[in-house]
Amino acid sequence: MFAIGTVAISFAFSFAHIIREARWLTPSQFEQTLSDIRGSASIPFWLPVWAHGPLPEMNALVEAGDRNIKIESWTPERRVFHIDRGNTTVARVKTFFYPLWVATNGGRVLPISPDDHGVLLIAVPPEGVSVQLDLREPRRGRIAGGASLAGWFLIGLLLIPIYRRTRK
Repeated sequence: MFAIGTVAISFAFSFAHIIREARWLTPSQFEQTLSDIRGSASIPFWLPVWAHGPLPEMNALVEAGDRNIKIESWTPERRVFHIDRGNTTVARVKTFFYPLWVATNGGRVLPISPDDHGVLLIAVPPEGVSVQLDLREPRRGRIAGGASLAGWFLIGLLLIPIYRRTRK
């Protein structure tokens, strides 16, 4: 009775919230929606809470006023670039601010912060710098991954006696 009730509740929930509240589109409306999404800067629901207003237009991956910038590598979790000597002390990076981003110059950590739109800002000294911007996962993430792997291993060990019993 409990199992049947649980299944009935899940069907009722699926019908009430997924099917009944769905916004049904014709094929042409769906194609138009896809083309609108492709040209948009971002999906508003995925913006960080500190991003306000429309996203700013950035012409380069890194902007630092009148200073020359040379991009050495640009990957999803690591960005390396060189900023020449100059006046500007804040560089805008075409990346959303996230607290796990760490900017370093020769082993020295550079302060980062978000601007009003959520774009990552790096405080750079007036001399030329080689900035390494890394997304560093905290230790708790590696611990959780190891615990998950150990759990799957234990589940696998529990299945061995069942497999041996059924073969005999």
